[in-house]
Amino acid sequence: MTETSKRVKETYLEKLAYGEAFHDDLWNELAEAQGPKFAGKGQSIRSTPVRNWYLIYRPRKDERQSRPRRNLNSERKDRRNNPKHISPARRLNIILEISSEQSKKDGRPLKIKAIMDTWTLQMNYPLVTIRRTGENQLTVTQERFLVNPNSTQKYNSTFGYKWQIPFVYTTSKEWKFNKTAADVIWIDDKVEQPTIIDKTLPKMSDKKAWIIGNCKQYGYYRMNYDIDNWEALIEQLNTDHKVIDVINRAQIIDDTWSLAKADMLDIKIALGTLEYLGKEEELVPWVAASSHLYYIRTVLTRTGAYRDLALFIQRLVTGHYHRIGWDNSGTEHTETIMRTMIIRLACHYNVKGCAEEATRQFHLWMERPDRNRIDPNLRLIVYCNALRKGGAQEWDFAYEQYKKSNMASEKDRLLRAMSCSQEPWILSRSRDDSPSLARLGNWGNLFCSPEVDIQPEITPNSDNKRTRTFLEAFVASQGDLGSSKRAYQQAIEETKTNIKWMKKNFKPVKEWLKNTNTRKIKQSVDVRLPKSLVPQVYNLEMKPNIYSGNPSNFTFQGKVDIRFLCQNSTSNVTLHIVKLEILGSITVKELGINKAITVRNFEENKEKEFLVVYLNEELEAGHRYKIVIQFKGSLLPDLKGFYFSSYEYNNETIYLATTQFQPTNARKAFPCFDEPALRAKFNVVLIRKKNMTALSNQQILRTEPR
Repeated sequence: MTETSKRVKETYLEKLAYGEAFHDDLWNELAEAQGPKFAGKGQSIRSTPVRNWYLIYRPRKDERQSRPRRNLNSERKDRRNNPKHISPARRLNIILEISSEQSKKDGRPLKIKAIMDTWTLQMNYPLVTIRRTGENQLTVTQERFLVNPNSTQKYNSTFGYKWQIPFVYTTSKEWKFNKTAADVIWIDDKVEQPTIIDKTLPKMSDKKAWIIGNCKQYGYYRMNYDIDNWEALIEQLNTDHKVIDVINRAQIIDDTWSLAKADMLDIKIALGTLEYLGKEEELVPWVAASSHLYYIRTVLTRTGAYRDLALFIQRLVTGHYHRIGWDNSGTEHTETIMRTMIIRLACHYNVKGCAEEATRQFHLWMERPDRNRIDPNLRLIVYCNALRKGGAQEWDFAYEQYKKSNMASEKDRLLRAMSCSQEPWILSRSRDDSPSLARLGNWGNLFCSPEVDIQPEITPNSDNKRTRTFLEAFVASQGDLGSSKRAYQQAIEETKTNIKWMKKNFKPVKEWLKNTNTRKIKQSVDVRLPKSLVPQVYNLEMKPNIYSGNPSNFTFQGKVDIRFLCQNSTSNVTLHIVKLEILGSITVKELGINKAITVRNFEENKEKEFLVVYLNEELEAGHRYKIVIQFKGSLLPDLKGFYFSSYEYNNETIYLATTQFQPTNARKAFPCFDEPALRAKFNVVLIRKKNMTALSNQQILRTEPR
């Protein structure tokens, strides 16, 4: 808790002495919302919530006994001053008044009530759009975000649906996502198009430069940018997604898809944010993407684009499926969620081996019905895929287990799974034989895949106008639908919206999927190194520069001397390299006789992450050579290759330069043969300043001055 919030708490308790400070959900929300200006200098709102105010304050026993007795009229007269009888609105106003007064005393004046009124007295939330309007200038606009911008506005707002917004941002030049109170720029609801002057912005001529607003979801608002900025963000995700904070990676996906559904952004931009997911190992971006993947699958079902969509998603999840596997023992909760999500997608989109493994586990259960060893988190996926691939035997077994089970959750899983059968005669037979299973044919099971987490009770196939006609006729024929009526009305409204969306977006979506799949197929060819050369020893020298105090200027230089054996004659040396600059010339020599091999030239293949060194003569099979390369690169906070990180100690930021080479990130630190099979010995020299500390997972042989 900051000093300001402590003093606010003390003043609040003094005003309401002899009573209770009640815990109030609205106050908790207020604590989160007012934080940016109440967080002390150098402190973040997320580390200083004011929700500690729920602690009960009661007078001591002797204090209560010493209070004079009052008659009933006196109690009624003073009731309005007793905190126990103060209305929530009055209690809130007390908090707001004290907070504003205390922030003014602390030199950070802020009208808390004016801010909170824009958030509590009107509906919805804002969409903030930021654009470059000059070399050192940003222009910010805000508007009310609606899923359907054309919907009729039933209620007016005294604030015109404008908010006071705590705005924070970072750039491709800064890379600072952990914002503090000092970084907050308040967007006033009364200023139409506020501008921000920032002389540290990247150059407008840099097409790869980007800006990200609402760092780590600091506030409750969506973000939009111009097309150039969106494309730069997509390129960054595809090139090195870890440069962008994981929360903002999820935000980019969710914002683009929400804007595209609202017809405020090109659908190709939204699709582009999904391309990098094949490399995304964090849960949060996948959670953000899952509902939108379900949406696009729903609208494209039974269309000519569905096959391309299935191939696209299959490519995204295949690597993750083989990496994560089915073993859920001893894993953390987030990994369990990630595994369930990936396996669900893998089985649905026919990743090789997924449905087969599900069927195998189901058959093991059939052999020992009394011992269901299937992981509870994966049971619905296993049941559904086993029944989808199986026949009457599997279905009958599931039905028997359904009748025997006394657990509501297990019965629900089995019931959903039984609707996964691809054999119409099985479903028809089940309805004829057991009227209790008639609800297998309802919308909730037939139109909602059991393999998806987020399932509306009614999910119309929105590419088909007949669905809308059927729903409207059904609702009209049923009379009183009771509590279900609103669900059907929402389904009709959603169908209308999706039909309109499909008219505009089907063709570009189909073209984008086809072009992307074609490009990915071409990229998947020849990404392995030639087998002509085998590394034996690396002599590596690294010199990090993390002394300036400005992370955007952190760099490193190095020299690598690789000794290798030539197995097959070749006239080039091919290594891995990513985001490194070669300094000077490259030299190649034959060991033993110290013969120089002339280097004709070298080039980088960024698509394959290759550095190809062309020679004027062939290297001979059975001979040993060495190649010496000097290089430099930037230290980034991306946890890959050679990177920087930091922590706070005694109000000082301490920086570290660290290596992480697994699985294929050594190429980002130095040119190398970066494949698991090409192992070698290493001799490493780390050049540092005297006051710095060097750590290694191997014994340090010696330390000497230079």
